[in-house]
Amino acid sequence: MKRNNEDNWEEGQLFVFGDDGEVLPYTEAPPETEPILSPEPEETFEVKARAAGAPRSAEAFLAEREARSVRSVRRTRVKEPEDPFAFEYCNDPEEWERRAKEKAEKKGRKRPKRSLKMRAAAALARREYTRKALREKLIRGLEEGETEVDVDEALNDMERWGYLSDERFAKVRARNKASIFGDRRIREELRREGVAQETARIAMDEIAEPENVRCYRLWKRRFGEFPADRKEREKQIRYLLYRGFSMSSVDDVLRGRVIVEEEEVSDWGL
Repeated sequence: MKRNNEDNWEEGQLFVFGDDGEVLPYTEAPPETEPILSPEPEETFEVKARAAGAPRSAEAFLAEREARSVRSVRRTRVKEPEDPFAFEYCNDPEEWERRAKEKAEKKGRKRPKRSLKMRAAAALARREYTRKALREKLIRGLEEGETEVDVDEALNDMERWGYLSDERFAKVRARNKASIFGDRRIREELRREGVAQETARIAMDEIAEPENVRCYRLWKRRFGEFPADRKEREKQIRYLLYRGFSMSSVDDVLRGRVIVEEEEVSDWGL
């Protein structure tokens, strides 16, 4: 039996026999463990974004956004001629005239001509008009072959079909302006729009509240307190008179003669 390195042995040490009969000191083998595998690299935001179709990086994203902005304004840029004989650079007078005529015909085909009735109906589809205001609008846009007689015939049809009505316009305008304007201002606006005096009077009579109450509500929203001195009083008077309220209504408000139930008010119209 062979002994290996007896001088290095320690008391109480265990020994084992080797393959060739040698006596070797026993050393405990490390426990078997599963091999440590390097973890797969976690997908970064960039990798996931790329898989989802997003730009590869911030630089690519900014470049793509810039390209989109360029494409969005490309329609407003003047297209450069593809050849020296393009329309703008043609030196041949006959060729230039031919191309100009062709271009004008092509431009005219893009927008088919609409009749006066169609143009009137399209305008009324957007908002209310009086007959006077719509007539002036159509006359300004008269095309070749159209006359003012044609405009009057189209307006007659609009009134017959119920699309055009001065009475409806006056009632809507008076109702919408009643909370911010006095009777004088509303009547003046209706007169400028071409509403007849009797039609305007009927529309004014249908306003729910009298003028002094409407004046009080506007004053309450704008000021809320009685004037403390002469300067403040003149300021409030000027404001209400400019809005078209009569002096009697303004005087009733500033002297506290108008009593209205308190309610929540907004700053709309100020």
